[in-house]
Amino acid sequence: MSLPCEYIVKNVIPSIRKEVVKILSEDYGMCNRDIARKLGLTDAAVSQYLAEKRGKGFELDEKIYTMVRESADRIFRGLSSIDSEVCKICNEIKRRMGEKK
Repeated sequence: MSLPCEYIVKNVIPSIRKEVVKILSEDYGMCNRDIARKLGLTDAAVSQYLAEKRGKGFELDEKIYTMVRESADRIFRGLSSIDSEVCKICNEIKRRMGEKK
């Protein structure tokens, strides 16, 4: 049996990053190198997220996707960091996981 945090690290965080990368690329027109720098990732990781080779382990529902879009906007505008935004989203997901028990 794995801990909820293990599931989040393996599945949720990569899925959130993938969506943020896609939004920054498609909606904000950022190049891979700029996305990598802003998110603290490698250029290769950004390419893999965009090619859907990473971040396929968790399906974002509508509310979480809306949170991710708002987070991407704050990150793009330099108002927040990926770390801070991922923590907010993960806390919401963990809260929901606790409600299902």
